[in-house]
Amino acid sequence: MKTLIESTFLTLFRALRPRIVPENTFGCTKSALAPLRGTAYLQRSVGPTSDQAIHSGDATAEASRGADADALLWALNGISRIAARETGALAALREALALFCPAGGFAAGDALLLTSPSRLSGVGVFHGAQSGLREASAQVELRGGQSLAERALEWKSAAWEADLSGDPRAAALEAAGIRSAVACPLLAGGEVAGALELFSESAQRPDALVLAAAEEVAARLGRVLECAKPASGAGLPPGEDRFRGIFESAGVGLALGTFDGGVVRANRAYGEFLGYAAHELAGRNVRELVDAEHVADTMQNLRELQAGRVDRVDLERQYVRRDGTRVWGRTTLTRLPDSDLIIAVVQDVDARKRAEDAVRKLSGRFLHLQDEERRRIARSLHESAAQSVAALSMNLQRMERMSLPPHAAETLEDSLALATQTSREIRTLSHLLHPPLLEEAGLPSSLRWLVQGFGQRSAVEVTLDIADDLGRLHTELEITLFRIVQESLTNVHRHSGSQSASVWLRRNGLEVVLEIADQGIGIPEEMLERVRSQSSAAVGVGIAGMRERLSQLGGTLEILPANPGTLVRASIRSEL
Repeated sequence: MKTLIESTFLTLFRALRPRIVPENTFGCTKSALAPLRGTAYLQRSVGPTSDQAIHSGDATAEASRGADADALLWALNGISRIAARETGALAALREALALFCPAGGFAAGDALLLTSPSRLSGVGVFHGAQSGLREASAQVELRGGQSLAERALEWKSAAWEADLSGDPRAAALEAAGIRSAVACPLLAGGEVAGALELFSESAQRPDALVLAAAEEVAARLGRVLECAKPASGAGLPPGEDRFRGIFESAGVGLALGTFDGGVVRANRAYGEFLGYAAHELAGRNVRELVDAEHVADTMQNLRELQAGRVDRVDLERQYVRRDGTRVWGRTTLTRLPDSDLIIAVVQDVDARKRAEDAVRKLSGRFLHLQDEERRRIARSLHESAAQSVAALSMNLQRMERMSLPPHAAETLEDSLALATQTSREIRTLSHLLHPPLLEEAGLPSSLRWLVQGFGQRSAVEVTLDIADDLGRLHTELEITLFRIVQESLTNVHRHSGSQSASVWLRRNGLEVVLEIADQGIGIPEEMLERVRSQSSAAVGVGIAGMRERLSQLGGTLEILPANPGTLVRASIRSEL
């Protein structure tokens, strides 16, 4: 299972971050150092063996040696949120190192920035418990092109090395137990801005999974540095030329426009995103560039921005490229001060949206298989285990008519009671796995049976209110609503401390609305924030499962404070 997760992780990296340079190998004459292109690179052997090419297939196989794909994914998710925040570049670098070093198995890490065309300097960005190495990294200056970080910058690719004796911090590295390092370039707008260094207490080359993740971290932090460059203004000419230089060389799509959707000017990255030359976009209107489904919402956003009701607009929408294909972009719209123009910042998120769609389809398939497996197990329990226990009960009942010693008769009575209880529990479990009433009588009857049984087992009093005009729904919709009630009542019993709960099911036009409320202790605010951010790893599989079931059918899930208690609301259109 772990190997499958890691292989999928690497595949997603290749899909989401295609390399400009094809995978190949780059050898070194005297060092055991080589650049890492994606997951294919060459390590120069110092012994009797010759150059050994290690390609992506082998790297994937070796990824099971310690890389924790879940931890890396969690760290990358956190670093994405850090990169999206409006925070200082140095603070973002520190937070990112604090997340990634433990996830990647690195004992320490730091960031060096380019303070001149040929000098890398420490800026006090360090993660790790080694105080001596922290001080050495803060004061280090690398120049001359011989260090690991400088070579990574020269190649514009990650590099790994086990021999750190030539590093100016060699004594501090040795004292800290560091035996190898990985360096990744920080590229801001395609230009070298610094390097990310990751130190390991192992002399072995890291897993390909970790190396791919390290490059992805460096890429995201490079975008943070890129956004910070205009604020510093270092190396840019003054006045209009300064703005033009920032505008034209930015690594993300930028466009100046009017409130009626007209494009005044666009930069090269924006043109490449849509398949045009930058000058060809001037004079066009956003109605031509945005998918027809999103035009109305886009124009409404522009009107709200013009009226001053909002300061900025963030949205994800599909654009129409020159060749007619659709591509997803994340757009931020803000009004330029003292002008009637707006500036649009567009990022290509098409790969992410396609990956999310693939994951959504896979999740839907898993949920369908889960329901089918529950159905199979329920049928098996009913047709085998339940029948065997029923036959056992019949045999025990026959023995009741025999003349037995008192102690044997007492044992027989206990055995018969146990057989009856076991039969009842098998029937309950079978119905919970897949209630036969759901197919035979519909959702209302199934919910009444569920609520009645739940109240008897948990001592929680549940009221059920179902609208008379509900009628029969699509099978998938009925299963989804039944599972949401089942999971919500389980959460009430386990977590709320409430002695009562209420379930409402009604129609609101074409929409079906389900609400489950309790009068318990409620959900802490920080947990509600994680629920609103849809962080499934933080809120558990129950809530994530409910949300995923609804999303497969185009529905939504809300979890709200009820004062007292908690309200769970599921909304979905009944037309399928």
